[in-house]
Amino acid sequence: MYELSTQLSETVNQLKITEANLYAIESEKRRLELTSKEVESCDDNAVLYRSVGRMYLKRPKQQIIHELNQTVSKNTKEGQEYRQKLEQLSKRRDEVSNNIQELVSSVKS
Repeated sequence: MYELSTQLSETVNQLKITEANLYAIESEKRRLELTSKEVESCDDNAVLYRSVGRMYLKRPKQQIIHELNQTVSKNTKEGQEYRQKLEQLSKRRDEVSNNIQELVSSVKS
């Protein structure tokens, strides 16, 4: 019984962490998509800067758009991985909680 409750609490903790990571990835993806739209609406001759740490580097518009699109696609892939992990963890949580319920019902009988 103790092992099952430990498994359940570990699975729930992993679920919470994965949900938080998924939320962060999706938030960053939305921010990048908005930034990309704003950059695309700028003139081709506009002076644009990309933040790198504490400094800003002057970059051509197309390079900034390309970098933003790469990051969006990376975040999309990571988001899909986190969703799959959420599904697996949810299944594991359900299995463990069912096992606990079965154990409790067998003890009561």
